[in-house]
Amino acid sequence: MMQSAMFAGAGVTTSLIAPFTIFIMGTCNGRLHELAATYPGTDKSEMTPSEVDEVRALLTQWIRLNYLRACFPLAGSILAALAPFAF
Repeated sequence: MMQSAMFAGAGVTTSLIAPFTIFIMGTCNGRLHELAATYPGTDKSEMTPSEVDEVRALLTQWIRLNYLRACFPLAGSILAALAPFAF
Protein backbone atom coordinates (compact mmCIF):
# COMPACT_ATOMS: atom_id res chain seq x y z
CA MET A 1 0.00 0.00 0.00
CA MET A 2 2.75 2.44 0.93
CA GLN A 3 4.70 1.55 -2.22
CA SER A 4 1.73 2.40 -4.42
CA ALA A 5 1.34 5.78 -2.74
CA MET A 6 5.04 6.51 -3.14
CA PHE A 7 5.01 5.58 -6.83
CA ALA A 8 1.90 7.71 -7.35
CA GLY A 9 3.55 10.57 -5.49
CA ALA A 10 6.64 10.16 -7.66
CA GLY A 11 4.54 10.42 -10.79
CA VAL A 12 2.64 13.46 -9.58
CA THR A 13 5.77 15.19 -8.32
CA THR A 14 7.59 14.62 -11.59
CA SER A 15 4.57 15.79 -13.60
CA LEU A 16 4.44 19.10 -11.71
CA ILE A 17 7.27 20.35 -13.90
CA ALA A 18 4.79 21.17 -16.70
CA PRO A 19 2.37 23.42 -14.77
CA PHE A 20 5.30 25.06 -12.98
CA THR A 21 6.87 25.90 -16.34
CA ILE A 22 3.64 27.23 -17.79
CA PHE A 23 2.25 29.18 -14.83
CA ILE A 24 5.29 30.21 -12.81
CA MET A 25 7.96 30.61 -15.49
CA GLY A 26 5.59 31.68 -18.26
CA THR A 27 5.85 35.42 -17.68
CA CYS A 28 9.64 35.35 -17.58
CA ASN A 29 9.86 33.11 -20.65
CA GLY A 30 7.36 35.25 -22.53
CA ARG A 31 9.25 38.48 -21.91
CA LEU A 32 12.56 36.88 -22.89
CA HIS A 33 10.95 35.69 -26.14
CA GLU A 34 9.57 39.18 -26.79
CA LEU A 35 12.98 40.75 -26.37
CA ALA A 36 14.60 38.06 -28.52
CA ALA A 37 12.07 38.69 -31.31
CA THR A 38 12.74 42.43 -31.12
CA TYR A 39 16.46 41.91 -31.71
CA PRO A 40 16.85 38.73 -33.78
CA GLY A 41 20.44 37.72 -34.36
CA THR A 42 21.89 40.85 -32.79
CA ASP A 43 24.26 41.43 -29.98
CA LYS A 44 23.49 43.58 -26.97
CA SER A 45 25.12 46.67 -28.50
CA GLU A 46 21.84 47.39 -30.33
CA MET A 47 19.79 47.21 -27.15
CA THR A 48 19.16 50.12 -24.81
CA PRO A 49 20.91 49.96 -21.43
CA SER A 50 17.58 49.45 -19.69
CA GLU A 51 16.80 46.50 -21.96
CA VAL A 52 20.19 44.96 -21.26
CA ASP A 53 19.52 45.33 -17.53
CA GLU A 54 16.08 43.80 -17.99
CA VAL A 55 17.50 40.82 -19.88
CA ARG A 56 20.11 40.26 -17.18
CA ALA A 57 17.46 40.39 -14.45
CA LEU A 58 15.17 38.06 -16.41
CA LEU A 59 17.97 35.57 -17.02
CA THR A 60 18.89 35.61 -13.33
CA GLN A 61 15.26 34.97 -12.44
CA TRP A 62 15.00 32.24 -15.10
CA ILE A 63 18.10 30.47 -13.77
CA ARG A 64 16.72 30.44 -10.22
CA LEU A 65 13.33 29.21 -11.37
CA ASN A 66 14.94 26.53 -13.52
CA TYR A 67 16.90 25.21 -10.55
CA LEU A 68 13.66 25.03 -8.60
CA ARG A 69 11.90 23.39 -11.56
CA ALA A 70 14.62 20.74 -11.72
CA CYS A 71 13.76 19.70 -8.16
CA PHE A 72 10.41 18.22 -9.25
CA PRO A 73 11.82 15.30 -11.26
CA LEU A 74 14.62 14.93 -8.72
CA ALA A 75 12.10 14.54 -5.90
CA GLY A 76 10.03 12.18 -8.03
CA SER A 77 13.08 10.06 -8.78
CA ILE A 78 13.98 9.87 -5.10
CA LEU A 79 10.44 8.83 -4.19
CA ALA A 80 10.42 6.17 -6.91
CA ALA A 81 13.83 4.87 -5.84
CA LEU A 82 12.74 4.60 -2.21
CA ALA A 83 9.33 3.06 -2.93
CA PRO A 84 10.53 -0.58 -3.23
CA PHE A 85 11.96 -0.33 0.29
CA ALA A 86 8.72 0.94 1.87
CA PHE A 87 6.55 -1.44 3.88
